[in-house]
Amino acid sequence: MLFPFAYTVPINPPNATLTLTKPEVWQALLRKARRPQDYVPVIESCTIISESATGLVREVTIKPGFFMPAGKALEEVNWMGDMRIDYVVHGPSPRTVHNILSEGAGGALYLTFEFEFERECEAGSSEEGEMWESLRKGATRSVEGVLASIRAKRAEELRLEA
Repeated sequence: MLFPFAYTVPINPPNATLTLTKPEVWQALLRKARRPQDYVPVIESCTIISESATGLVREVTIKPGFFMPAGKALEEVNWMGDMRIDYVVHGPSPRTVHNILSEGAGGALYLTFEFEFERECEAGSSEEGEMWESLRKGATRSVEGVLASIRAKRAEELRLEA
């Protein structure tokens, strides 16, 4: 059964301690593609296998204790312009993840993570309900956590430049 789920947050909500620009967020998303362990707590390490102008292939090591199996996974990462990075994950927990940087009314910036997981379970079962809830919580933590990391790293860069 396919479990698609997307979660969007404003990049610069009214309570943001630091306003981020689209180029700053885009560069951070590219850094996340190369060094995911700095942004994604579930990833322990990453080795870049190959890289091109529009993407890379990497092997990541997933930490135990998260909602996906621990171990190594091969990931194909491709970026389009300055708005989307796609991750196709092969391994014990195949999935597709899209990181989308978009603009809304008045130039407001948004970050959306879209997830597509394939899991074995019966439609309408309690297991399906538990899976949806787990994905919802994981997606929320993921996009909010990555944005917090981007903001913290940018604040540190600004502090070092001062």
